[in-house]
Amino acid sequence: MKASHLFLTASLVLALIVAASSSQSYAQVRGDVRVGLFTEGSDVTLGGGIITGIAPDLYINPMIEYVFISGATSLFMSLDGHYDFPIRTDAHVWLGGGLGVMYISVNSFSDTNVGLNLLTGFALGTRESVYPYFQLKGFLSRTNNLQLAIGLRF
Repeated sequence: MKASHLFLTASLVLALIVAASSSQSYAQVRGDVRVGLFTEGSDVTLGGGIITGIAPDLYINPMIEYVFISGATSLFMSLDGHYDFPIRTDAHVWLGGGLGVMYISVNSFSDTNVGLNLLTGFALGTRESVYPYFQLKGFLSRTNNLQLAIGLRF
């Protein structure tokens, strides 16, 4: 699991450096929690992360999620970026992608799978408030998967 610890640490450090290096209002660091469902295997996920702006309407969003698999330990980590398209003053949609890492351990066997994330989402509320969102994320790797998630940014 060393590779996954390194990925998470690098993701969080990158996000904090970007946030600290800019005094612009779009660089605000916010929390992000979500519950999701991977369609392959119907595995439920619970995760959290941060989201911060790096330019107007451009964001990075490192996350870590626990995947509930009976008899196994599984984590999904991602470093995603996305571009927001405001559709109203209190709603926006986004398109993005990034790096995903799936780690699984069953008994004495473990495997780490690295791939590409492609995502789109929809949020209700202003970026200055606590707001709910819905996201669809595809994980493309040796084992492709699709995740449907609902979350809250604060």
